Amino acid sequence: MMPATATDSAVSILGTGAMGAALAGTLVGAGQRVRVWNRTPDRADAVSGKLGFTYDRMPHIGTRDGLHYAMGMNGAGVAMGTYIGHCMACRLLGHRDGDTLFAQGRFPAIPFYTGKPWFVPILGRLANVRHSLESALA
Repeated sequence: MMPATATDSAVSILGTGAMGAALAGTLVGAGQRVRVWNRTPDRADAVSGKLGFTYDRMPHIGTRDGLHYAMGMNGAGVAMGTYIGHCMACRLLGHRDGDTLFAQGRFPAIPFYTGKPWFVPILGRLANVRHSLESALA
């Protein structure tokens, strides 16, 4: 990966949560031009309370087709976001601090998952049955 320099074009950051703020701060501190996009309050409300988890329950950072990504905070975005944002900035700048365990390897695949969540209705029904049984026995 080529390190970014102050003469490169601006880095775009989507989102200014803990991770985006740390990423932007580290890059600006290194003289990098940064553009930041954030959700509007209406769009933020639309995804509020929804979490995405990786199969291995680990955050992942990396680069694919020239796009740098950080994802899979698994409900720990506030706690991990600042660290992951700093690591992403260091990777972009070519610093060793960007070499983190979270940047190694690929996302492990979920067995029998092909992109359509066929198991969600089954799990929902099982949760309803469990709730009914617990209510009946209480």
